[in-house]
Amino acid sequence: MPLLGVKGSRLRVADQTMEQTLGKCYVFDDSFEHEAWHDGEETRVILICDFWHPDFSDEEIRFFKFLQSAKMRT
Repeated sequence: MPLLGVKGSRLRVADQTMEQTLGKCYVFDDSFEHEAWHDGEETRVILICDFWHPDFSDEEIRFFKFLQSAKMRT
């Protein structure tokens, strides 16, 4: 969710690109190719919240958490 500096920022997920709107939440599956651009003059500040996919089992979540912590340590 963009908090500041939304002017000039865009978000692309898969084949959809959109101009961002201040205070509007964007929820997407980040396993799809995605990228963001900011061509504005103000500093861009966004709030990011990650959620586990609801179809993941507890075992899969433990495995992904293990990978995540291993990546952080390297």
